[in-house]
Amino acid sequence: MGEPELRSLYGSLLAAEARHHRLYADLAAQIFPEPTVRDRLREILAHEAQVVAESPANLARLHAGPLK
Repeated sequence: MGEPELRSLYGSLLAAEARHHRLYADLAAQIFPEPTVRDRLREILAHEAQVVAESPANLARLHAGPLK
């Protein structure tokens, strides 16, 4: 797969993940107050940023975990 195809693939994956995020955030806001949802999303974002920052840079990953 060449660079243009990879760019397109990752662009479509990004769009799909953004839709999932919006869906889950909207569903959570139907159950909890919006400020509570925003605060929780900030907590999750901070944790995920820490995980990425502490992970080896040369370790390729997928949703399923590290490649073997």
